Amino acid sequence: MFYKVFFIMLLLLIFGQFLPRVTIAGLWLGIDDILPLLSIPLVFFFYASQRRYLGPSYNLVMPLFIFVVSFAVYGALQGVVYLNLLKIPTELWQYLKRAICFLIAAITMYHLPLKKKILVVNVLLGASFLCLFIGILQLFKIEVVTSIYGRSDAQISNAMNDNAYQRVYSIAGFSTSWGGMSLFIFYAAVALLTLRLTLQQNLQIKNKQAIFLMLMFFILCLINVISSGSRGAMIAFVVSFTLFLFLLSFRIGAKSIFVLPLICCLLLVVGYVGSTHFDEKIAFIIYRFEALSESAGGGRDLQVLNGLALLSSWYEWPMGVSNAVQRSFNSSWGIESEPFNILVNYGVIGFSLVYSSLLIILLKLRKLFLKSESATFENKVIYTSVFCGVFGYVLFSLGFFYFAELIVGVYSWLVYGVLIGAGLAMRNKVME
Repeated sequence: MFYKVFFIMLLLLIFGQFLPRVTIAGLWLGIDDILPLLSIPLVFFFYASQRRYLGPSYNLVMPLFIFVVSFAVYGALQGVVYLNLLKIPTELWQYLKRAICFLIAAITMYHLPLKKKILVVNVLLGASFLCLFIGILQLFKIEVVTSIYGRSDAQISNAMNDNAYQRVYSIAGFSTSWGGMSLFIFYAAVALLTLRLTLQQNLQIKNKQAIFLMLMFFILCLINVISSGSRGAMIAFVVSFTLFLFLLSFRIGAKSIFVLPLICCLLLVVGYVGSTHFDEKIAFIIYRFEALSESAGGGRDLQVLNGLALLSSWYEWPMGVSNAVQRSFNSSWGIESEPFNILVNYGVIGFSLVYSSLLIILLKLRKLFLKSESATFENKVIYTSVFCGVFGYVLFSLGFFYFAELIVGVYSWLVYGVLIGAGLAMRNKVME
């Protein structure tokens, strides 16, 4: 019973990201808010009913649960002390819903029969492609998909520009957020395509389209990252992709001899086409980076310095000053360099809890896919892709939000859950 409900929820979470958000009782909500909220008791009763459960453990996201519970209480008290106002730290919901969505994806993927496991991977890949395709449609100024997803009139206007200043945002509704998501989609697609190959081997199905699809995702992601105009996303994509090539060369050895030159040739072709046919766009990107340099990070340096200045007492460093206090005295939308935003709001303890959740997930994936007896060529590619995707997203978050992203923040956690659920199922031979 649990598994069927979780399966339906997972599909709704994947497709729900394409539905525009609605305002209910003054709250801006989407499917990725409503479903996790409704599923909290279901997840609790699921784990409470299990004995000696070998599937995905809630301990994988326990740091996020501890973080939310601790700072929900402490943050409200800080609002009273600093502002003489009782402000419930509602921003913590973003962290809780990521943990819940991760568990839904992991539990579902672990218990599904093999053919439905492959179905989930295909659905997630299809949704990822559709996200990128919507970005391409916006690049061609298709008004329907542009006006539906824009978060503001300014964003819609930028996306409908007829010149090089156009910035697309796909389903994210905000171009900077979309830049970060589209760079992660590439690594998620490589991992999911490779996982599909591994699962299909159990059914003795051969799939020779994987390399072609990876190249297609690379091109689409590159176009979307550039078209988003997000400088942080461009830098993170270049750095993470360089790391990706290096780790592939190191981990898969001789097999990379044929793959890496192909990718390098593709990069040269993309560079040539871009320089000859999109010179105005390149000039705009160069201007954006010059402006970034001249403004010392687009004003983020002042946000960081002013935020750190709020930690004026020794007792404020362990648990921060709260999101409400920081936004009242510093930046009304938060410090856009997210690691510093988390540090100022929640202190060293909160910072450690939040980022340890990602570390625990990466360590679990490493154990599942790089352990000596399971370290096949495909598994090495899966782990390398996820690692570089997380690295790229965290690097991107130095300039914008990852954990606090409102619209598309759940996507990466669904990917983590699917991969861990599948990895555990393969290890425990839950493949019927």
